[in-house]
Amino acid sequence: MLSEDKKSAATSTSQAVHTGEPIRFGGVIAAMVTPCRQPGVVDFEEAGVLCRHLVDGGCDGIFVAGSSGESALLDDIDRRRLTVAARRSARLEAAIYVGVTGMGLKQTIRNARHAAEDGADVAVVTPPPLFKFGQAELAAYFGAIADASPLPVALYHHPRTPTRIEAQTIRSLARHPNVIAIKHTSTSTAETDSLARGLVGENLVVLQGNESLLRESFALGQCGGLVTSLAGIVPEWHADLFRALRAGNVERADELQQRITRLWRMFRLESVQSSFSAFIYALKAALVHRGWLESTDVMMAGFEPSQTLHEELFRHFDAAGLPRSSAWPAGDGRVRIDPPVTENLVSKNLIQESETEAV
Repeated sequence: MLSEDKKSAATSTSQAVHTGEPIRFGGVIAAMVTPCRQPGVVDFEEAGVLCRHLVDGGCDGIFVAGSSGESALLDDIDRRRLTVAARRSARLEAAIYVGVTGMGLKQTIRNARHAAEDGADVAVVTPPPLFKFGQAELAAYFGAIADASPLPVALYHHPRTPTRIEAQTIRSLARHPNVIAIKHTSTSTAETDSLARGLVGENLVVLQGNESLLRESFALGQCGGLVTSLAGIVPEWHADLFRALRAGNVERADELQQRITRLWRMFRLESVQSSFSAFIYALKAALVHRGWLESTDVMMAGFEPSQTLHEELFRHFDAAGLPRSSAWPAGDGRVRIDPPVTENLVSKNLIQESETEAV
């Protein structure tokens, strides 16, 4: 069970697999996009640069290969190399969360084991894709993953998955010693509050996934952090919001929530809702606007953003006050990330493969 100190800090801690050092679960976690050098081709160097921006912006954790990272379009090597890039870039300053959901139990467990080898701290798992399952099946599925995973497991309740993780299933899984968190993209603060209150005394952190509900969710005192795609664009706004609420500065928290919500409304644009690739393009366009990303290319080949989508987004960015970069610094603006301090931080074979494989 969480100690009273941990409850008040709204986080949980464990030992990192790759270093044995304590890590903190919760706080501000950015759902990072997957940079591409052309459609379908991941730019791993730029992924490291982007990760560094997010850590420097105040993130406690980085979530790679999630839905915002186009996980369904990544192969196993892409996922592993992204994990390596994030670990190298974040060093030991932020926890690395990796989406490991595969097509079935065996593949998901294998992905979790690979993530541990590559330096991740947490394996993030959604319900199985494509089909709807019963809650007893879901509990058995998550339980088997938690039993086999060398990493702590975070559940991911996503509204796009066919099977909803019901509150009673979450409560039962919270008793598993290797299930440490749930990202819950809620439709209302009442839903988040009800879930969190049912988990009081359990060693499980509830992470809000809906940017428009952050201030209310934290104010209820039951939410331990956030995992959002906008934290991967304006991490400083989210970190400041979290700090303001911890300090009891309600006025400042309200101001920051309004700022985040204004930007969040880009997801309501009809042009953004037209396809998943349009949604990803919107995230990457925001990062280009900031000067943190060079390309808006997505993983799915054949996507061409309309002029309407492009114009609506950049008008919205300016209206929402998204920080704008006039230009990249001299050269290409990239920063080389030094190798990890410890040899066992990532799989040696994977490092060699990532340096020699032709992309």
